[in-house]
Parts: sequence; structure tokens; C-alpha cells
Amino acid sequence: MEKDNFFCKRKEGIEDYIAEHICLNAPVITGLKPSAIITVTKAEKQILEELFSGTEICVISLHSGKKESILLYQREKLEELLSRKTVQSFLQSLAVGYESFSLEEVFRHFTVRFAQYKEKQADFPHEVGVFLGYPLRDVKIYMKNPLAKAKLTGYWKVFTEVESALACFQAYDMCIQSFTLMLKSGLSCRDLVMAYHIKKRQVA
Repeated sequence: MEKDNFFCKRKEGIEDYIAEHICLNAPVITGLKPSAIITVTKAEKQILEELFSGTEICVISLHSGKKESILLYQREKLEELLSRKTVQSFLQSLAVGYESFSLEEVFRHFTVRFAQYKEKQADFPHEVGVFLGYPLRDVKIYMKNPLAKAKLTGYWKVFTEVESALACFQAYDMCIQSFTLMLKSGLSCRDLVMAYHIKKRQVA
């Protein structure tokens, strides 16, 4: 997606940064994507936690320094992903302690591994790609050879299902653009998030 002026403009305050976080993570908010990792200030994290209160979106801290790396995720989406036998086998193959696949147990290992990586004490935890919704085959190919030539590059490096990945990229782009237009039209971040999630619960 080409950078919209909305994202390139000079930020006037924390509200502008929050609006950017909400737009760029619209695929997670709408359920198109299971999770996302973003870097925020502690103040931004607190505001995001308040915005997502009462919704299906959860926030956990992965690493804290001058800024914080946080994971935004939809619990139901991640639990469904972790229930897949192919994903469980992959996590076990890493031989780093993934044996139980409840969200709590997976996070217990992943937060440690991510923090060690940020502190330059360990290699990159490649399972992050799976948690972010990247195809497992693409994650495995990248693990074996990070310099492998990708057939398509967008939200991730695509080595296998190009048409499927392209459709996914386009869906993410349209979702982000939709959120951007709604915020430009005058909706607040809270209005936008709650409108979607209230509607989702009513439909369910």
C-alpha cells in the first residue's frame, strides 16, 4: 500500500500516533489478521489498552525499553491457529519448550524468546511469523534461507502461494484504507473500534 498523507503528515500529538496505530492495525481489529507487533510509548500502550477494553482485542507486552514492543491479538483467532496440528508440530520442532499449546503457555515461552532477541541474547524467534498469520510454508522457507528470492514481497516474503498472498495483501490494504477514510470523516478511534466490535457481537 502506498503511504497515505494521513500517515506521512507531521504528528501533532499522541492522538495522531494512536490514530496511525489503529489504521495500520485495522486487519487485526477486523479479524483479517490474528495479531500484530507494534512499538509504542508507555503512554500509547495505556491508551490502546483503554481503547480495546471491552473488545476481542488484547494487548500484551513483549519487551520494555525506552519504548515497548506489544502484541495486539484476537484471542479466538490465535487459539484457532494454535489448535492446528501443523502449527503445533512446527512449534515443537523448534525445540525451545513449546509442548503445551494453550495461549498462556505459548506466550510464556514466546515473550521470553522475544525479549532475549531484543536484548541481543538470542536469534530471531521465527515462530513470530506464524503468530502474525504468515503461511507456515513461507515461514519455513525463510528460516532455512533468509536470502532466498521471494516471488512476492509485501506484508511478508512470499515463496509459495502467490495468488493467495496477493489477495490477502489487497484485503489488508483495503481494510487499512477503510479505517483511514472513516477517521478522516470524523469518527474517533474509540467510535470506530467499538462500532465494529459491537456489531460483531450482535451478529454472533
